[in-house]
Amino acid sequence: MNAVNQYVEVGQQWIDGQVKIGQGLFESIQGLKQFDAALLWDKSIEAYQAAIQGNLDVEIAGTRILFDEVAAVNNVPAAALDLVKQMEDMTAEVAKTQQTAVDNWFNLLRQIDVKGLPLVGVN
Repeated sequence: MNAVNQYVEVGQQWIDGQVKIGQGLFESIQGLKQFDAALLWDKSIEAYQAAIQGNLDVEIAGTRILFDEVAAVNNVPAAALDLVKQMEDMTAEVAKTQQTAVDNWFNLLRQIDVKGLPLVGVN
C-alpha cells in the first residue's frame, strides 16, 4: 500500500504543478496593454517546458518507487534482483536521453525570432 500512496502523492504533485504553470502563464499575459509576440512566445515556452519537465520528473519518480518496492521484497532470487537492477539502469539511461532531447528542443525553440512571423504586428 505504501507504493500506491507514493504514486498518488507524485500524481498530485504533478497536477499541482500543471495548475501553477497555467496560472503563471495567464497571469503573465493578463495585464498586457498590447499584444507582445516575443513575451507571449517566451512565456509559452516556459510553460511548455515546465509541463514537459514535470512529466519527466513524474516518470522518474514513478519508476523509482517501482524499483524500490521490488528490491524491498523478501526472498526474491538474486537473478531476479539482477534483472531488476538492469532494468533500473536502462530506465535511468532512457530518462537521461529524454532529458537531453527535451533540453535541446527548448534551446532550439528559444532561438526562434518571432518578430518576423505573420500577424505579429496585428493589434
